[in-house]
Amino acid sequence: MSAAAVAAQAGVPLVVMHNRARSASGYESRLAAQPPPYEYADLLGEISAELKQGIGVAQAHGVARWNLIADPGIGFGKTVDQHLQLIRELDRLDVAGLPILFGPSRKSFIGKVLGGLEATERVEGTIATCIMAIARGAAILRVHDVRAVSRAARMADAILGKHGSFA
Repeated sequence: MSAAAVAAQAGVPLVVMHNRARSASGYESRLAAQPPPYEYADLLGEISAELKQGIGVAQAHGVARWNLIADPGIGFGKTVDQHLQLIRELDRLDVAGLPILFGPSRKSFIGKVLGGLEATERVEGTIATCIMAIARGAAILRVHDVRAVSRAARMADAILGKHGSFA
């Protein structure tokens, strides 16, 4: 039974995540710290289309629309430049009005941008990516450093006039 069918049967939320590296070879490539070989003619357009396809599959399995969450797949099957572009242009992501989950916490692209930092040293980079994502429409964050990110998110919400979103 698929995850969508289980979620539909249980009546629980389901996160539909973009990830072109779903094949075994893709995961092996990721584990070997090799950049993924995925090219995009239109990064946000293609991610949007692939997410919509996954959303359609979930709905076909009976998942209610109000139980669907879209995740653009930060950290999965994208190069550093693609991750940065995705964050810069997150507001172009078209997921038919579904909430966007953003999970950049301690991801390797942050370490690479910041000069090879280890995962535990990527807190500030995680916070920066979260704030940019909030400003561009992210509704849910998945992070390791909850206290620090929560405080930064609440401040971003106040600046953006979205009081209470990340309370």
